[in-house]
Amino acid sequence: MMNEEHKPTISLSYRLSWLLSRIPSEASLVDVGTDHALLPIAAVQMGRIHTAIASDVAVGPVERACKQISQAGLTDLIDVRLGDGLSTVQPGEVDTVVIAGMGGSTITEILMQSPSVVEHTRMLLLQPMNAYSKLRQWLYQHHFFLQDESILKEDGRFYQCIQAIRNEYAFDVAYQLFPDEWDKRMAYQYGPLNLQRPTIDVEQYLQVEIQKYQNILQQMPHPNYNISHLPRFETDKRRQELLGDMEWIKNWQAKLSSERGG
Repeated sequence: MMNEEHKPTISLSYRLSWLLSRIPSEASLVDVGTDHALLPIAAVQMGRIHTAIASDVAVGPVERACKQISQAGLTDLIDVRLGDGLSTVQPGEVDTVVIAGMGGSTITEILMQSPSVVEHTRMLLLQPMNAYSKLRQWLYQHHFFLQDESILKEDGRFYQCIQAIRNEYAFDVAYQLFPDEWDKRMAYQYGPLNLQRPTIDVEQYLQVEIQKYQNILQQMPHPNYNISHLPRFETDKRRQELLGDMEWIKNWQAKLSSERGG
């Protein structure tokens, strides 16, 4: 058993603190794209884990990580490795993978490129910057269930955080309220658990998304349903898709607001 947890001496952002709080006790952890190695340092300082691997593809971040780890007096406990994605770890060496601050497509590619490592991974802690739908769809198809997720606002920007656990034998109940193709597509984008939580951050995030849709629609050509002009017809088709998605978001935002009593 681990000793009682202590407050880390290193300062973390709101989103990194969210990821830190979900690291299992005594996990064998790799932080991919570690940069300054803030998360592994904090996890070890707390006493949540004994050791960690801090990995990055670039020399600069690896050097910064080494310096930060040395200053924290944790050189013997955090192993810094230079390499691409999960290529720096061996299958079975870790059971928890953290990847934060990268695009969702990049995170998906990292996971796809190291199937033998992912196969032995029990938990993924992810903070994608975009391409949320692509990432969640990959998780769903590869038997990583959403245990928790959140939409957080920090320094005026919204971030999505994901905690997923491996389960080969069951259906991910997080998606049970989104049975049809359209609903599931929106759940992949915004998070099925997020969409079931009537919080201020989720409502505000959906409002930002509605504004994005409105801005895109305002820049599109006016409707023209002359199907003999295929490019314009495709534009009109896209307009209808955007309007449908925006209406879906508005309805869901209203539902959350009603549940929250707002």
